[in-house]
Amino acid sequence: MKNLASFFLLLSLCCPQQSVAQQKYNSQITKQNMLYTDAEIDQLLLKLTDEEKVSLVIGRGMDNVGNVGVIDGRVPGAGGQTYDVKRLGIPDIILCDGPSGLRISPIRENTTKTFYATAFPSETVLGSTWSKDLAQHIGRALGTEAKEYGIDVLLAPGVNIHRNPLGGRNFEYFSEDPVLSGMMAMNLINAVQELGVGTSLKHYAANNAEHNRLFSNSLVSERALRELYLRPFEIAVKGSQPWTIMTSYNKLNNTYTSARRDLNYQLLREEWGFKGLVMTDWYSGFPNVEIIRAGNQSNDVSAQIRSGNDLIMPGSKIQLEAALEDVKSGKLSKKDLDFAVRNVLRLVSKSPSPLQYKYSDSPNLKAHANLSRAVAAEGTVMLKNSNTLPLVSNTRIATFGVGSYHLVVGGTGSSEVATSYNVPIYKGLQNAKFNLYKPLLEKYVPYVEEEERKDIERRAKLNVLAPLGVIAQLNITDDELSDAVKNTDVAIFTVGRNSAEEQDLNVDTEYNLTKEEESLLNRISSAYKKQNKKVIVVLNVGSVMNTSWSDKADAILVTWFSGAEGGNAFADIVSGKVNPSGKTTATFPKSYADVPSAKSFYASEASDYRDIRYTEGIYVGYRYYDSFNIETAYPFGFGLSFTKFNYTDLKLDKQDFKDNIKVSVKITNTGKVAGKEAVQLYVGAPKGTIDKPLKALVDFGKTKLLQPDESEIIELSIGAKEIASFYPDKSQWIADAGTYTILVGKSSQDIVLKSEFKIKNTLVVEKVKPAFTEKLDFSDLKK
Repeated sequence: MKNLASFFLLLSLCCPQQSVAQQKYNSQITKQNMLYTDAEIDQLLLKLTDEEKVSLVIGRGMDNVGNVGVIDGRVPGAGGQTYDVKRLGIPDIILCDGPSGLRISPIRENTTKTFYATAFPSETVLGSTWSKDLAQHIGRALGTEAKEYGIDVLLAPGVNIHRNPLGGRNFEYFSEDPVLSGMMAMNLINAVQELGVGTSLKHYAANNAEHNRLFSNSLVSERALRELYLRPFEIAVKGSQPWTIMTSYNKLNNTYTSARRDLNYQLLREEWGFKGLVMTDWYSGFPNVEIIRAGNQSNDVSAQIRSGNDLIMPGSKIQLEAALEDVKSGKLSKKDLDFAVRNVLRLVSKSPSPLQYKYSDSPNLKAHANLSRAVAAEGTVMLKNSNTLPLVSNTRIATFGVGSYHLVVGGTGSSEVATSYNVPIYKGLQNAKFNLYKPLLEKYVPYVEEEERKDIERRAKLNVLAPLGVIAQLNITDDELSDAVKNTDVAIFTVGRNSAEEQDLNVDTEYNLTKEEESLLNRISSAYKKQNKKVIVVLNVGSVMNTSWSDKADAILVTWFSGAEGGNAFADIVSGKVNPSGKTTATFPKSYADVPSAKSFYASEASDYRDIRYTEGIYVGYRYYDSFNIETAYPFGFGLSFTKFNYTDLKLDKQDFKDNIKVSVKITNTGKVAGKEAVQLYVGAPKGTIDKPLKALVDFGKTKLLQPDESEIIELSIGAKEIASFYPDKSQWIADAGTYTILVGKSSQDIVLKSEFKIKNTLVVEKVKPAFTEKLDFSDLKK
């Protein structure tokens, strides 16, 4: 296998030398140059009329259902825009979707120039790298691309928890674990905002399903909320101060998140110290949606502003009129309105457009493609490898399945990126000079190209959130299969899955293999194994899925949604150019029935069909499987490598915990090829007087590219909040007295080093005000 150092030099290309204008702008941001000081904003508040103030807090964009629309259109396709107030010289700013790259229009009127954006790997891929450094690289690339295309705020990242494998937007989130999610988001946000571009942390909160999302009601205990679903937001807010936060569509314990002051003010501002702006998701808050569609007025916008939402998006004429009426009647106080206006003006004041940054419309897409490829490779997870990978250069390959020819670049909806190209798996293998079996290419390529063309036409007639169509599997005859076995050394069978907003996945046809896929895999496996030849299965998917068929494969690679460079990244892995180091960020269960939320994920179709009961409480993902000793297919944090790593010299800087403990561990590459290793630090807490999971992730780190026999010391830390449990009856985060077990592992179930520390006296880490105290009609799961 080739030395990997040269490949990862690509990362140094991904942040090209900045233009003089960019350097000057960044220098201004560093010096806290703002369009307005806080004192000047106070003066503007005295000069603004009520009508102007209301306009500033009601956004514009997406010119439909009564919206005002993006007026100047300087960035066509962007998701929204604030109002300007020309009388006072107050400019507007532009907001753009962007978790996996900018969602803007690539073709514009009156010019032949194109405005394509980089389709980066999804957040699940980035999470699977377990690399804080790569989160920063992606953040810098996203921020640079946004700034050079004239974007002020990037509507990303998302940190909702992978509560269930069927979640339609799991691909847009990092993990089932709050610490992994929060820390990756924190690093990404810091990198974007260091460039003077804003981010919007989303979707706040308990937004874990897409079905019926505008009306669903997440019923969650306060403990589960604080320990799981709010925790990644808290980590990111405290560690990066995102410029904005976006509230979610759903209700939380019977009240829309956009109208909950305990969520949007008490926790966010008073407890966590958030200083930025809170905005709604587009059309969030059920009365707004239904009333706008019916063409009637709604006063619901005032409830959202009173709760702590500063900007209502994408804004409608109805909302403008309703809010102004409420200001005049006193239903919306001047104090609440001024609070929101002040936050809008602060956001405007530090954004690139108002500070007259001269964007180029020409970001370095080539450098960003290199980064996209590197991240896609490092986020690929190798679940199985029975003396199969890497492949030698002269290997003859048969590429089966529509997925080998149709790359699912990413999920659709607000995360969809208009990219000028994508590299499917077969093309990546060709680019790597592998010998592909031509009869299969001649059968699949024209079929898939025609189906993709027809799907583009179909989607063009639908709404902007329309999901990709499913391309039916081709029938492979016995003779075609027999000839392929005779003329090739290995078969690659790719399973592709679409994911989209507004819909969750189906157990029978998306979580499981379809009947056609299962039949084809069985036939391929049987035919190749009879000839002692290998079968590789590739999962181009947005979420974990059933792998009960794993005995049919000699190797299994999960690429997730790997972006436009997916095929090239895949070829880098199978050729050995890159040693896989990705690890799962969500548990692969043995069957869907084993998922703790299997019976409560879909709201029932009874009279309470909008209610989703989070009956599993804190037991999500590995917290459930490991605590209840449920066998899994592949545990959280699992991933294979072409080399081996030895863990030694576990050290603690102290044995008695006060506010934190520093942990170090030595990682040595004991194999024959260079590679990276993701190191996971878990802690098992004493029971105290409350139910607790067997272990919880508290920190993680990743080695550099280690050559054979090379070592690196990885330093990690254990913080008080990470080991504390939330006691709802006391409204306190408490670390109970007793002995805590330190667990350093290669996955949540492969623990290789252990140690202990003690807390002599119960430690009250934080005292908070009660929130989310609504009485629920169920009790959380307990051991």
